[in-house]
Amino acid sequence: MSLRLVKAFGPVDVLGQPILGRRRFGVPVGGAFDEESWQVANVLAGVSIGQACWELSMAQAKFEVVESCTVGVAGAPAPIRLASGLTEASAVFTAQKGDTFVIEPPPTGARAYIACGPVQHPQGWVRRTEEPLHNVTQRHLIRVMAGPNESLIGIEQILSTFKVSRSANRVGIRLEPRIAAHTYELTSTPQCVGVIQVSNDGTLIMLGPDGPTIGGYPMAAAICSSDLGRIGQLRPGDSVTFQLVTAQESLQLREQAALDQQVRLNLLRLALSV
Repeated sequence: MSLRLVKAFGPVDVLGQPILGRRRFGVPVGGAFDEESWQVANVLAGVSIGQACWELSMAQAKFEVVESCTVGVAGAPAPIRLASGLTEASAVFTAQKGDTFVIEPPPTGARAYIACGPVQHPQGWVRRTEEPLHNVTQRHLIRVMAGPNESLIGIEQILSTFKVSRSANRVGIRLEPRIAAHTYELTSTPQCVGVIQVSNDGTLIMLGPDGPTIGGYPMAAAICSSDLGRIGQLRPGDSVTFQLVTAQESLQLREQAALDQQVRLNLLRLALSV
């Protein structure tokens, strides 16, 4: 990469494509928590949407430019401190070899993505992207389908508003308040990203991309794939409301989200080519 991390306060990772097909060996999928923002950052930098980039989780990070490059920043609105001054979040800029810049923690949302690519514009060029990303602005509403064990828990207990607890990371996000406790001890079964488990004390846990591949807690619901990136932008203290949809509706949401993202990326490419 053309950037070197000088120092950071908070979690910073380099992430790319999820690792598929290895969950049976106990390997979580990993990858960007918010794929929408990850892809946008790469398009801003002028590289493939699947290229690895930096993921900052409510972190402050200082970077040094190793080779002159184009830097794209997307996701949570993290302010960018350049040598020329403070730039508002969600931007693309030209960075010269030896330059340094700082990404500040975002005031809302949780994760910002920083990608780098070949130089495309003169030194000092900066452009903001105006459109806020859906996963940040709409993160408080999560569509879910009933899980395989919803009859044990009662899906109506899930369809409410909760608050993200301080225990929230790439492994899983715990919610408050608790629902009714239970004593079910189930045989460990495969788990997927976005499943909502219910622990014995009634705590709801949304599994993230680094979460366990098997587990024995009842699976009350599963988050629609169209909304998985939204939970990646949730931060402690955020409210989140679950809305029940059918499997058919979930498929339609996924198709529409994929179409919307393709249109967004194409419009960005067009705007940056002008």
